[in-house]
Amino acid sequence: MKWSRPVSISVALLTLILLAVSALAAGLTPLQKAIQKGDIKKVTELLNKGANIDEWNFGTPLMMAASSGQLEIAKLLIERGANLNMIGQNGWTALGCAAAEGHSEIVDLLISKGADVEQAMQGMKTWAEWARSLGNNLDQKLSKGAMLIQKRAGQAYYASGQYEKAAAAFRARIQSDPREPQNYVWLAFSDLAIKKYDEAQAAAEAALKLAPDNIDALQALADTLAATGDYPGAINSLNKAVSLNPKNPWVQMRLGNIFFNLGNYDQAINHFRSASELAPDELSPLRRVMNVAARAGKYDEAISAASTLLTKLQTKDSGEVLG
Repeated sequence: MKWSRPVSISVALLTLILLAVSALAAGLTPLQKAIQKGDIKKVTELLNKGANIDEWNFGTPLMMAASSGQLEIAKLLIERGANLNMIGQNGWTALGCAAAEGHSEIVDLLISKGADVEQAMQGMKTWAEWARSLGNNLDQKLSKGAMLIQKRAGQAYYASGQYEKAAAAFRARIQSDPREPQNYVWLAFSDLAIKKYDEAQAAAEAALKLAPDNIDALQALADTLAATGDYPGAINSLNKAVSLNPKNPWVQMRLGNIFFNLGNYDQAINHFRSASELAPDELSPLRRVMNVAARAGKYDEAISAASTLLTKLQTKDSGEVLG
């Protein structure tokens, strides 16, 4: 990553000295002390008593939680309304703090909740300028942090249903790393979610051009073709995926869904059963067997699937209680 020209040493030194003196004079607040110790009960108690969730003392509580990797405390602060995008005097934000320290789960959390990615990236550039002006070269660490934000932004947006932002993030990622097939795969799924079928197909095909045996790309292409009604093309793509990895349950699920849409219930049931056998802890394949069998009038098979499903549900509930 390229950083712009450093600011003057005198300005940086003066500002950092003032910040340090301010922090030492004030000391850690009770809320900051609780976060530093990872004491979520104390943090909750202090917030319930009216502690300022965005109090500034050489950083906010959320910045402290983000930089120290306190995921559960970060979740709590966000749930209670902490400002995700407060900016420190040297440009840092909570997202930048988490990324610089490599806390990917907190990076995902902050992005999914609306943290400003561009603001964090700009803040990290400014942060690097200040550090370099003092002769403290943090470029490598901050560059890794910026790359982490770029890498995780798309997945975090996708997981939270922000598909337009996810697609934009993956396109940016492709610009910086055009030889990584998974970037195109994620872009394909993102475009598919917002019904940009031509773009999704192009992205999946680009991934397969880079990695012809990429099963994720084959599934992305199949989903796109199925969405546009090209079921034979989708089946061909999934059959290739099966030949590469016969034990992938999600390929079987996709084949089951396609044959169901084609009205071939017997084939659909066979694929859903295969998926259930390959992923016995997953309940969705059995639900599909039950529903499709009932639709096809195969009531004995539907009852058998329902009975097995009920047993698994009871076992799962018992395990959760015992656990």
